[in-house]
Amino acid sequence: QSCFQFRESSGINAEYGDKKLNCMEMNVVYKVMCKLCQEFYVGENGRTIHERALEHRRAANKPSSYAKNAFAIHYQERHDGLKSDLSVSILEKGLGSTTKRKIREAMYIQQLQPSLNLKSECEEVRAFLIKTD
Repeated sequence: QSCFQFRESSGINAEYGDKKLNCMEMNVVYKVMCKLCQEFYVGENGRTIHERALEHRRAANKPSSYAKNAFAIHYQERHDGLKSDLSVSILEKGLGSTTKRKIREAMYIQQLQPSLNLKSECEEVRAFLIKTD
């Protein structure tokens, strides 16, 4: 029932396939693309996609406040001083467990080879999936 609530002025466009994205969608694997250069990031999220996309936008717009965020690093290195222009799309939804989301995120990262995912994030996913206690 909820429509996607990002306005054009927010610097975020969103979609799920050919449809408008429901901003309240949860338990997803998603892709965020920098529309200034077409580089992108793949992530997973159990909260609403609205919340997560806004976090990426805040990091891109204020990189010094989010030193370890992929979009903060990207905007500081590639687009310093420019306002964020991001596009969000859902790659897969309905992934209720963290384990399912992490597995599917790892598969999409392997398949799509996103340039903005940090090596440390990929290692965290691997560590989560292969516990060596």
